[in-house]
Amino acid sequence: MRWQDLVAINPWWRRGVDFELDDPDIMRLGEVPIRIKREKLALQLGRIYILRGIRRVGKTVYLKNLVYHLISEGEDPRSILYVSCDRLGGRRKALLNAIRNFLDNFTPAKSFIMLDEITYLKDEWVIVLKELAERPEAENMAIIATGSNPVSIREKSERLPGRRIEGNNYLMYPLTFRQYLANLSNYAGLSAPLREAATKISSLNEISIPPRSDDLRSITDASLYLNELQILFRKYLLSGGFPHTINEYLKNGRISLDRYEELIKVVLGDLSSVNRSEAIAKVLLSEVIDRQNYGQRTSYTSLGARTGYSHTTILSYLETLEEGFILFTLNAVDVSNRGWWIKPKSDKKIFVTDPFLYHALAAYLRGEEGFSLSEETINDEELASKLVEGVVASHLLRTRITPYLVEKDTFLGFTYDKKGEIDIVFRAADNVVGFEVKYKEEIGRIKRNNVHGVRASVILTRNDYNLSQEPRLIPVSLFLALLPKSGKLL
Repeated sequence: MRWQDLVAINPWWRRGVDFELDDPDIMRLGEVPIRIKREKLALQLGRIYILRGIRRVGKTVYLKNLVYHLISEGEDPRSILYVSCDRLGGRRKALLNAIRNFLDNFTPAKSFIMLDEITYLKDEWVIVLKELAERPEAENMAIIATGSNPVSIREKSERLPGRRIEGNNYLMYPLTFRQYLANLSNYAGLSAPLREAATKISSLNEISIPPRSDDLRSITDASLYLNELQILFRKYLLSGGFPHTINEYLKNGRISLDRYEELIKVVLGDLSSVNRSEAIAKVLLSEVIDRQNYGQRTSYTSLGARTGYSHTTILSYLETLEEGFILFTLNAVDVSNRGWWIKPKSDKKIFVTDPFLYHALAAYLRGEEGFSLSEETINDEELASKLVEGVVASHLLRTRITPYLVEKDTFLGFTYDKKGEIDIVFRAADNVVGFEVKYKEEIGRIKRNNVHGVRASVILTRNDYNLSQEPRLIPVSLFLALLPKSGKLL
């Protein structure tokens, strides 16, 4: 990369804290209703940080916000290097030359090196990080590398033990509903009642799972804004947690075809990057997203029979889609005798990680207009209930997931037997919590069957609210608004 090109993508070297006036990534945002804020990464010198997440989730803008914070806190603008690795044509030497030019020209006493989408270098990105970790000045460097490749950045980072990376793996999902509310709290375009609700609720204490007696105050305080919460949750179900779709919906009251197409290209591009067939993926996703099938119990063998592919092919594609933050699979568990036992040969439930991603896939696979289909989906009580069940499961996943330390199957699943099914089971510190999702106007009679040692202790509803007895009835919007997230999620 030529020096003048490097200068162009690091405008803070000339402009300091006012760099956003010249930054190409920030300028591409244009005038947006809100600038998405996430938890700030506390950088330490001598460490390497890996940040994984699907493309379009906001990793690049997150790095630029980190630049802004570093300069605002007194760091020398010329101690910060940003390189977009997708512009290097997959050449490791080009990246190393860019870093060397930066260090030789500015000779910073300490440096912050941000390598965006490093997995575009294929397998060679690991070599780059190894070389940087072994440089004499590595003790005075903080290195942040982002990637969206669904397999590469997870597998290859396992080749970096002892190279300043342990404990520094982070994930970036689309915003949770609580993060969404926090970002809306300063948006002047919202009506005063909605803005007050977003502000008040996002400032309340997070709750435990299951909710304990000292959590009831937060739940009760949030319940005073239930009408506003339901309006905001409907907006969230339409736009999901992607920054571009949130802002477009806030600005225009709908989401353009471009945003749906953009996300489909992300999915197909990630599959292509690991040599997965678009045709096979399309057939599999059609089965998963199908109105009758979504969120229902299935198996790899059943999916294979319906698609015409072997169960090993189905498993391989599902794993790729899960690594790429597109889908996630809930396994059946048995807690009756063995504490927490995954049943690998039993049925699964497969969900999409974000509601807008679900809408984009559904529109693509059915050949329909995205926004109209998304409105139709959330107005269909049966389908909306399944969509919301996936949103709840995705949020519960994000409360504890920790790369390499706490994986999904150790705390999240579902259970079923001849008596019935518990939609979601969550392994808490001292017990297992059963959740039923009934996102309907009338929830009907509640059956409390003991299924493999679990009873539903929380019913997540659309409107019904009752904390005085078990099972507790808590509106979904209220529950999600108070859920914590893992410390390894930004």
